[in-house]
Amino acid sequence: MKEDHVQVVADFATTQLKEAEAKLEGALAKVDARVLLSSYAMYRMVRMSNESAADHDRPAPAAIELAAYLLMPHFGNTDEFDSDSIQAGIDAITHFQRFYALREAFNESDVGSITEHDALQLHLRLHSGVVRGSAYPGQVSRRITQVLGPFEAELTALAGIGPARSAEIAKALLGQIEDNINDNKERVSELLKRAEKKIREDLSQRDQLGIELQHFVAEMGYTWVPTFDEVATRLNGMERAEWEVFRRIFGLTPESLPEVGRVVDLQDRPVIFLNSESAFVGHGVVALDAVFNYFDALARSDISLRDSYGRRVSEWMEEESANYLKRLFPPENVIVNACYPDPDHPGGETEADMVVVWGPFLVIAESKGRKIDQAAFRGGENKLKNAIYKNIEDAFSQTQRLVRALGVNGRLKLKEKATNRIVEVDEAALRRVMPISVTLQHLFGIPTQLAITQRLGLFKGDAYPWSVCIDDLEVITRFASSPDVFLHYIERRIAHQKLEIGLRGDELDIFGQYLDNRLHPDVYENRDEIRNGAEHNFIAFNGGEERFAPYYVADWYGTKAPTEPVELDVPEEVRAVLDELRVRVDDGARWIAFAILGLSNSTLTKFASAFGELRSRSALGERVLRITVREGSVVVNVMAHRTLSEREFFQTVTIRTRLEHYRARANTTVAIGIDQNTDRAFEVAQWLEGEWEYDEEMEIMLKADREKPRKMIPSGNARKPGRNDPCPCGSGSKFKRCCIGRIRFERG
Repeated sequence: MKEDHVQVVADFATTQLKEAEAKLEGALAKVDARVLLSSYAMYRMVRMSNESAADHDRPAPAAIELAAYLLMPHFGNTDEFDSDSIQAGIDAITHFQRFYALREAFNESDVGSITEHDALQLHLRLHSGVVRGSAYPGQVSRRITQVLGPFEAELTALAGIGPARSAEIAKALLGQIEDNINDNKERVSELLKRAEKKIREDLSQRDQLGIELQHFVAEMGYTWVPTFDEVATRLNGMERAEWEVFRRIFGLTPESLPEVGRVVDLQDRPVIFLNSESAFVGHGVVALDAVFNYFDALARSDISLRDSYGRRVSEWMEEESANYLKRLFPPENVIVNACYPDPDHPGGETEADMVVVWGPFLVIAESKGRKIDQAAFRGGENKLKNAIYKNIEDAFSQTQRLVRALGVNGRLKLKEKATNRIVEVDEAALRRVMPISVTLQHLFGIPTQLAITQRLGLFKGDAYPWSVCIDDLEVITRFASSPDVFLHYIERRIAHQKLEIGLRGDELDIFGQYLDNRLHPDVYENRDEIRNGAEHNFIAFNGGEERFAPYYVADWYGTKAPTEPVELDVPEEVRAVLDELRVRVDDGARWIAFAILGLSNSTLTKFASAFGELRSRSALGERVLRITVREGSVVVNVMAHRTLSEREFFQTVTIRTRLEHYRARANTTVAIGIDQNTDRAFEVAQWLEGEWEYDEEMEIMLKADREKPRKMIPSGNARKPGRNDPCPCGSGSKFKRCCIGRIRFERG
């Protein structure tokens, strides 16, 4: 965007903000600012689960923070209560938030064209401005308990309250908010039901019902906001001193507001105190994040705790990461603290945190729990570079060290530190080596676009790891369901890092989309409008995370999890083939399952159709039924028999697969051989890859094959090929110039 355009946008946003501020000041002359804040918060919170991006320019948690920033300086100015003024105040806040988001995107520092450096800063500015919550509540709570819990006494002595107790108070506060809101749930629920019905019938009713809901929450004032007594009762007792320390550390108050300074830093003090007795939070995870971040920084800064705490973080991350990987891979394939000769120091030894040896796949995972200064992701460029280097690039360098060690003589012995178990890796047997960097905390969407960090002097080559925070790794391994899905997802994510096209989205949004379409390039980067569109095209991922949330909500409340599974969306026939491949233990089956996931949606559909048809059509006598489909450089060859021996059928599939691969000059050919006498999905699976090369022996076989008379049964209602159509043998010639005299068509 050119300088003059940026200036026009910035000026327009500034004008609108001034208008909104004037309206807000007018409303505040007639209503208590605390009532207005609690009314706005209630209005946004009761609609949070039903809001879309089109409803508001700022998500509810960040919007409530900004409203507190605007209104808290006016606390105590008046104690009047005028519902119309509350409505006017809510409208003014909504107006202000809309243009504040625009000013966040284009502020006075955006001079000249938007460069790649500006793009990184813009991403951080927008992401840190509106995104709240690093993980699901149960995940953050567990992290507090297991990582910080062992240091409860020491941290209590330092801060006056410990992390576990702080988390307990935060949870009690959240629970009390829910109970207080639920007291009015029936009326709120009825309003929302009426709203949904009316909106379906008449969109013009939407605004009126929104106003009705706003008036309802305005009437409540801040009677729904939990008090000290309510929280203390919920905790079966709480000292006033604990409440005061909790308020001092995590509370946003008129006294602490000047210390915050910037709106973006409000997330460090997410507990909004209307007075010394009443407080609420706009989003539960934000409060738990603040507890973890505060005590994590405190433990790292204390000289007596620094080393022992650092060891605890490291040990916990290694244990957790290994356990997550063992959900998918057998324990004997996962090596924890894998020791091997150091290629950079002859005679020395080094180690990798985790290594998975799975047939033709080698996964090298390094976990990093280094300190993350929150300012790094709120505009601090040097701190950002340091955080990414220590948590991602350093881990990637360590994975590459193992790759170099493997390349010394092509074989490498890995010894598990705790058990002395030896696992040998043969470089020649590998098809993929996948580096993973596991971080302790969410890094604000930066790991999904690592190439953008090159302008900070990081990742100077074109090689990147898959970087994932440990909480997202837990979700992905929970729902990936099989090694091939997990490995293929890593493959696609690493491939994304090398795209010249921009990519925006959080990890779980991307993984959710992967389950829908396997992130196939034809769906994304290979589309014509993306490849040949505007100069700054990008792919944005949104909404994929929503399918996982109900499971973690159920975990948090101890309720029954959804019964509908979250799984990869592929045709049932393809799922049957993948399931059969997964129970086989040979390396070939593992590679074929992985490779099938890389086929396009249209190819998988043809594959499924051919598979289903040959499952239902009987192969009479010694006939071998065959359907061959081709898409681009990929050939799918499905065959079925009823009377051949296992050896005869294997040989037939092998010869036919080689022949079709050569005939089509394909890069990839997948063959599935079905024995119609068994209930197994298939009997034989084969995969061929490689560039086409002229082969005289294959030419002779191909010529002989073309000269054989054969029957063809058109699939379904498909018509016979015309004289000028491509020959169904796949030669590329016209039918009349190839096999027209040797093929007899029948209806099956």
